[in-house]
Amino acid sequence: MKDHVQLGTEEEEETAEPEDIRVARGFLKNVALYQESPAALIHPSQKALQELFPNSGLFLSSFKLASIMHQCDHDSLRLFHLLYEHFFTAEECTNAVAFGRHGKIPEGKQLLDQSKVDGILTYVRRCATMENWKPVEEAKLKKALINKCRHRSVQ
Repeated sequence: MKDHVQLGTEEEEETAEPEDIRVARGFLKNVALYQESPAALIHPSQKALQELFPNSGLFLSSFKLASIMHQCDHDSLRLFHLLYEHFFTAEECTNAVAFGRHGKIPEGKQLLDQSKVDGILTYVRRCATMENWKPVEEAKLKKALINKCRHRSVQ
């Protein structure tokens, strides 16, 4: 870091109040420290994102999550559908299966990103336990996931 930061022209610095100069130098020092910190290495597009829940690895904007929560109106199954549509593209679903049969994946198919699947299912299950939420059975959620994957791949 530089020892001296020029705040303006020499003439402007001569007419500035000492307190203003001290505050400006403090601000510039903080900016320099921030630029050297790990937080500055985060891509600007990710700064506006929040994680669906801690360590899920699923990021979306706070505005989008609020919109999804409003649209689902405390319906767990609807929440699942909205999250699935947000996190999975039609391309990801093409030739993909949600789980496979008895752990086997059909030839020519691939497994959906299981971290996304697990994250969505975990979040939906958690919301379903909260007050005023319409619960959903585990089997119904998994069936919806299978159907959603089939449907989304042909869109």
